[in-house]
Amino acid sequence: MLLILLILGSQPAMALGEVDGDGETTFTVPLHASHGLSIKLEADDDEIQVTVRKGAEQQAVYSAPGEVSAEGISVHFGALGEFVVAYQPFRTLETHGPNRHCEGEPATTTEGYLRGTMRFRGEGDYVQIEASRAKGTLVLHPEWSCDYGTAGASRTGARVTNEEATLGAYSRRDAIHFGVFASRGKGERPQAFFFATNQEVREKVAIIRFTYSITHSAGFEFDNRRGSAFVDPPFPFAGSARYRRRPSAPDAWRGSLTVPLLGLGRVRLAGPGFVARMVPRLPEFE
Repeated sequence: MLLILLILGSQPAMALGEVDGDGETTFTVPLHASHGLSIKLEADDDEIQVTVRKGAEQQAVYSAPGEVSAEGISVHFGALGEFVVAYQPFRTLETHGPNRHCEGEPATTTEGYLRGTMRFRGEGDYVQIEASRAKGTLVLHPEWSCDYGTAGASRTGARVTNEEATLGAYSRRDAIHFGVFASRGKGERPQAFFFATNQEVREKVAIIRFTYSITHSAGFEFDNRRGSAFVDPPFPFAGSARYRRRPSAPDAWRGSLTVPLLGLGRVRLAGPGFVARMVPRLPEFE
């Protein structure tokens, strides 16, 4: 089974503001971070996470269990820090719903101040937060009773004529994963999506790091018939790597390919200790 599918499934679902009809209490709190990074605290019922971003390509998500109510948030991230704050709204931003398929009380979005302890330090102090007050929003979404019917859409598509490939690699040592997938028409260069991830748990804190890039040039040259590929992603990746399928030995994956992962610095993505595989299709997303 291609490990790349597991990697893709690890990408965190960030749509904490979306609702499915169940009652939800959702905080979104942008914070001022050091070293030119952006950081956001998000809390949806008992799912609480701190997301650190560098540009659009790099992010690290720290998740921990805690307590969330309309009155505030209480969560501990082990040695990394804690957020224990009370919420006081000062204005209502929006009241909406329910829609025509649902029954219940309207959802309300308020803006207010969170006051208390807000402390967070990333690994090696790459990001630091120390505050006693921050502005944020709270969405109170009461439970709705919804009936969307049973009608479903039938989708049929034209036969795919593009050539496709997905390559995944992982390190046996340090849970570093790399993946790339691309599709190209006859005589065209592939449009490729490159990404690297790392997952770990520290003191009951789940940490997911993710860096990606996209190119419409020949950053991923593959030959499905021969089972070979050359990978040369754009910034923030650096270096390159070559893949070769070997029927009687582990597939070869060698090169100088590296990438920055927030909290870990720049890490290797190819060479000794890595296992790789390529298949002639794109990942399937449900």
